[in-house]
Amino acid sequence: MKFLCVAAERRYASVKKKVTLIISIAILVGLLSLLLSYRWNTPPQTNPQQPIADEHSEEAQHNESIIELQPEALEHLALGTETVSYRPLSLSIKATGKIVMNEDRHAHVSPRTSGRVAEVLVTLGDNVTRGQKLLILDSLELGELKARYLQAAAKVHLTGANYQREKRLFEAHIAPQKDVIEAETAYQEAIINFKSCEDLLKLHGLSPQEIEQLKEEPDAVKSTFPILAPVNGEIIERHKAFVGEMVDPHTELFTIADLSTVWVMVDLYEKDLMHIKKGLPAVVTVAACPGETFHGVITYISPLLDASTRTVKARVEIDNQQSKLKPEMFAAISILTEERQQVLTIPKEAVQTDGEHTFVFVVLDKGRFEKRDITLGRETETLAEVTGGLKENEVVVTEGSFLLKAEMEKERFGAHRH
Repeated sequence: MKFLCVAAERRYASVKKKVTLIISIAILVGLLSLLLSYRWNTPPQTNPQQPIADEHSEEAQHNESIIELQPEALEHLALGTETVSYRPLSLSIKATGKIVMNEDRHAHVSPRTSGRVAEVLVTLGDNVTRGQKLLILDSLELGELKARYLQAAAKVHLTGANYQREKRLFEAHIAPQKDVIEAETAYQEAIINFKSCEDLLKLHGLSPQEIEQLKEEPDAVKSTFPILAPVNGEIIERHKAFVGEMVDPHTELFTIADLSTVWVMVDLYEKDLMHIKKGLPAVVTVAACPGETFHGVITYISPLLDASTRTVKARVEIDNQQSKLKPEMFAAISILTEERQQVLTIPKEAVQTDGEHTFVFVVLDKGRFEKRDITLGRETETLAEVTGGLKENEVVVTEGSFLLKAEMEKERFGAHRH
């Protein structure tokens, strides 16, 4: 009996263990099912703090480009503004150069023969015309040439008369033909010698009228003759043109220049050559005439490049009737290369830079301005082409824009310190 009770107790304990294990597994499975069900039905969430941070970052960045001024500060700055608009744009290239004489209108005066200066008829600064007497030269060499010319003229007359006489005698069967041939030969030789003497006088500067006058007045032969001006212009240099000075064909007496027009020799860089051609208009300024401009055209472009400066010489011809431009003056040149009709532009004084960034201040409303990056195209002296960042009819700060930049830099520096 006792054995049966012990067996029953053992069976009961075994069953109780199995029931407890089953219940535990069931509870565990149920909890696991609930957990999986919750995860499946709950949508995934992102970090709620992330979009807030990005939003604040964008707002902070936007606020950094906005500057607000109090009415008192705004009145103190006295800012100028202008509306972004389409307008014609004259594109030009800037260059430097030097004023020189018009080489087609200036001359160096030298005698054609040796001699002594007997009289000077003009002085430095005088305006002369072509053919005007500048000085009188006394030349023994020229006197000898005049005498030889008169001798040659007389010989032509004598041999010519003898030839005609021999011809008449031959026709009358009085003189042989040989005498006629000899007389004709002498006559032709005299003519050749006469022409040679006449040409020598011309080479020494005597005019045909002066040479003809020698034959009319043989007793008035002199060794003096005038030096004449070869061009119209002003005596800009006087060298050895002094009484008593011995001169020869290598001696320079005067320099005459017509300065009613001058040249400006311009240095053009390689990158600008594709925009330059003959006939383009140019505007020239010089330090001696502040605020005044001189207008000309390009008349020559050199085919050669200077290897040391990497520039090409071009020539601008300018009217100089008032003689304000002097040779050797330095000049600034603006060459008009293109005329565009409808281009979105702003005044250059509105443009500011910060490192590699180019920007302007756009007027939002009274006292509020936005710093906005822009991109620019071609520029003139006063205008800049806008290729990005602005629209027509927006208003930008012109005069005083650098003050706004300084104000923004001051605020940024204060923010960094805090």
